[in-house]
Amino acid sequence: LAMTIVVIERSCARARRALSLVLDGEASPHEIYGLAVHLGRCGPCRRFTARVGALTRVLRSLHHSPANHQQTTSKGAGS
Repeated sequence: LAMTIVVIERSCARARRALSLVLDGEASPHEIYGLAVHLGRCGPCRRFTARVGALTRVLRSLHHSPANHQQTTSKGAGS
């Protein structure tokens, strides 16, 4: 049982690293496939992926919002 837990933890850690690469648009097809296979078997990582994906979308939408762009541009103009 202990060996199984270690293997799962390593697999989950690899999947989460792959997720980071996917979200940054830097994952290879092999990493994308490996993540998909892992997510098909691992509920905790599926939930983690959903939460991180949603958070990433929110943060990126805030970064690209017109109000944020105007504040950034205004700060740079007076410098």
